[in-house]
Amino acid sequence: MYETTVNLSAINFAPSNTLDEIQQNLVTLLSTAAGSVPLDRTLGIDMSALDQPMEIASALIVAAAIDAIEMHEPRVVVKSVTTTFNEDGQLVPVVNWELAEGVNV
Repeated sequence: MYETTVNLSAINFAPSNTLDEIQQNLVTLLSTAAGSVPLDRTLGIDMSALDQPMEIASALIVAAAIDAIEMHEPRVVVKSVTTTFNEDGQLVPVVNWELAEGVNV
């Protein structure tokens, strides 16, 4: 099982393997506000949840993360999504996942 959370490090435009590519795609999905990508308004997660009370925001972010991953990264099977706070106090999703059947690394 693998774990991914938002890490805004430099983008690697030529990932060396499938796992690196999937990790980068997941970080992009989790850190992109839905509606902000001009040619794909469905890419990302709905950030309006962050205006809600913390318990509600957490539940909405978890649901949005699962939906976005299922829609945009078919090589991943989501096992669980939780939320935590980063060092800046921002609510961020943490995704535990496995490779979908038939995906080679």
